[in-house]
Amino acid sequence: MIADAQMKIRLPHLLKEQIEAAARDSNRSLNGEIVFRLEASFGFRSPGQQPTRRAIKRAANVTLSEDDYDYIAGKVLARLRRLEE
Repeated sequence: MIADAQMKIRLPHLLKEQIEAAARDSNRSLNGEIVFRLEASFGFRSPGQQPTRRAIKRAANVTLSEDDYDYIAGKVLARLRRLEE
């Protein structure tokens, strides 16, 4: 069994506070939050979130109308409001 690598790093105090707050908000450990954000920065996703190449190509060829953008923006704002409750 391969153990996870351990690292000692230095962070600016403000950045450390931001990571700690994000970890609390997402119910992750500090280590979990750092790993999550590093993986996201390199484009890692869980297997269930891997988009297929065909889906990406289809999405790239879609043209949205202004009404479509308004609809999507409304859905996003509604979801954000629910999350803030």
